[in-house]
Amino acid sequence: MKWTFIAVFLFLSQLAFSQSQLDIKPLNPQPFVVYFQGDSLVSLEGEKVSAISSSQGLYKLEVILQDSIPVLLTSSVVLYDQDTTFVVIDNSSDTLGLILPIQEIVSPDVDASEILLNSRTLSTEVVKINNIACPRPMDASSFESLKEDVKGNLFQRERLKLLKQALADNCVTTSQMDELLFFIDEEDQKLEVLFNAEDHIFDIRNLTILEEQFVLTKYRKLFQDWLIMVKNQG
Repeated sequence: MKWTFIAVFLFLSQLAFSQSQLDIKPLNPQPFVVYFQGDSLVSLEGEKVSAISSSQGLYKLEVILQDSIPVLLTSSVVLYDQDTTFVVIDNSSDTLGLILPIQEIVSPDVDASEILLNSRTLSTEVVKINNIACPRPMDASSFESLKEDVKGNLFQRERLKLLKQALADNCVTTSQMDELLFFIDEEDQKLEVLFNAEDHIFDIRNLTILEEQFVLTKYRKLFQDWLIMVKNQG
């Protein structure tokens, strides 16, 4: 019993010491949401938020900067054992991005220009969220799992049912939707999926790529009419 206790203690101690931390805040106070390792962290007034990882490594980082038109910032960040990585959201100009300052911002009086001069810019994908109802699309792993589930159903009616359920609870990009529609044979059912998922398509301005899904004139015309309506709403 004694040795078991010691082994558990050593394991927990090693786990605690191997933890990595991510701190993130904007240059200028602004609400934001961080998505990291399946968790979401909300900053209502632009205050710093922190996330803990059990091991070091390269991690995907997603940040939604709240504004009249929200923006999704996507990048990758390296975390190190027993260390804190500090990331700053550069919202001081029209060029949004994520940066790594040389050291953590301790004083609120530090000038933004000074921070920018002493920082390394992270490669960041910046996408305006045109569909407020769908702020973040499915991640690659979840999407691949959904595709396998749909493909595993031999009957079209079951595929249709599964897609409707999945798209009611998740957001997808137009390219992801394009892949999913290939699992449906009938064009009227493809339209049914689209109509039901209208509020769950992330980049609605790219919907034109889905037109190739419709060969029959009747259904292509219905798609085009729907596309005009959606774009007018946006």
